[in-house]
Amino acid sequence: MNSKFDQPMQTPKGQKHKSALKLISVAIIALVIGFGIGYVTLLPQVNSLRLQLNLLNEALSSTYQDYVLNHAHNNSEYDSLQAERNLLKSIVDLDKYQVIIDHQTISQPGSTYTSWIFSAPYAGYLEIEIATSTADNIVVGVIYNSYGVNFDQEIIVGTSGTAVFPILPSTDILVRVGNANLFVDATEKVTVTYHY
Repeated sequence: MNSKFDQPMQTPKGQKHKSALKLISVAIIALVIGFGIGYVTLLPQVNSLRLQLNLLNEALSSTYQDYVLNHAHNNSEYDSLQAERNLLKSIVDLDKYQVIIDHQTISQPGSTYTSWIFSAPYAGYLEIEIATSTADNIVVGVIYNSYGVNFDQEIIVGTSGTAVFPILPSTDILVRVGNANLFVDATEKVTVTYHY
């Protein structure tokens, strides 16, 4: 026998769609509520992370500015040291020079000297040039004491010529040009250059 309970229940088609629609609506509402609750609970964490990001950006900016300031300072120090290095290298290479006496004309009676004193802060050499002389037998010389060395040397250049002398650092270097003729006066044009 067939009872009413033995047979499956049939629902009309419209009701199936309504039930499915209700089920989907409930699922969507549950998802929205779930996302809403999740968003509300995660919002403080998001705000905290944003604040941390802003603080890190500020710290990075400050650190970068400090680096730029210090680096720029180091660049100026580097430039200064490079300039000093270049100067010292040119001194070691004897590329620097200073004209001590520049084409000075002197007149001398026989058997007399004209002298100049100058300082040399670096080792190098002294170049003494007699461009012209009205007499022969002209003598040039250098005298100084430095680092236990007593230097005293003269060279005869005649009526014209150049003599070169080694120089050690000293505050009192005597340069002299002499007329070695006994009775003849002389007029010379003298240039003295210190190379260091």
